[in-house]
Amino acid sequence: MALNFLALTVHANYQNCVDGVSFSLPGSGFETRKIAEIACRSGRETEEAKSCLSSVYFSMTGVGLETYEVAAVACSGRAPINSVTECIQRQYSRLPGIGLESYRQAAHLCKNGGENAERRTSCTDSIYAMLPGSGEESRSVASIACSSPGPVEQIKDCMRRLYSVISGSGIETYRVAAIACRGTSDADAVETCVRNQYFRLPGTGIESYEQAAHICSRKNRGHR
Repeated sequence: MALNFLALTVHANYQNCVDGVSFSLPGSGFETRKIAEIACRSGRETEEAKSCLSSVYFSMTGVGLETYEVAAVACSGRAPINSVTECIQRQYSRLPGIGLESYRQAAHLCKNGGENAERRTSCTDSIYAMLPGSGEESRSVASIACSSPGPVEQIKDCMRRLYSVISGSGIETYRVAAIACRGTSDADAVETCVRNQYFRLPGTGIESYEQAAHICSRKNRGHR
């Protein structure tokens, strides 16, 4: 009985939060309610959820509901509001590219505090250092690779192994290797999958390897 009452209370608080946040957003209808539902997943009280949304929204460049949606993602975890906004600014300055999509990446990294974000940054810096060339393209490749759940050295080993398998050279080949290794950093599993898929695909060369990399990345997401 007590558990039922608790569940009802939690649900009622969630609905109140969604109603309150939705009402505070510009516009109305399905889109504002969807944003409110994302923000209220955190279990925050209505006023705290509204405060979090407002703080993150005004810390970003951009206006309108799409920017509020990114703010809602950042607020969907339980990290304190100040640490969320600080983390987003820190991560945004380190991510490749500019604008809302980079803020969206930062929001996902920062919604539960800075731990995941710091791990991702450290990984990206380390992978970036091993790549040929420099600049946004190399940083983007490093960022792709670091979406893998594995340790940094294992990710590097996987990328080097795949680089030697793929016909091609340079940063574009490393980009394909990064895609293949982001599902799992287990180099043996990735190499076996990519080789098998490549020989089943029509065509040859880097484009077919990229198709194989995407297939294996999806297949290997459950492989840890």
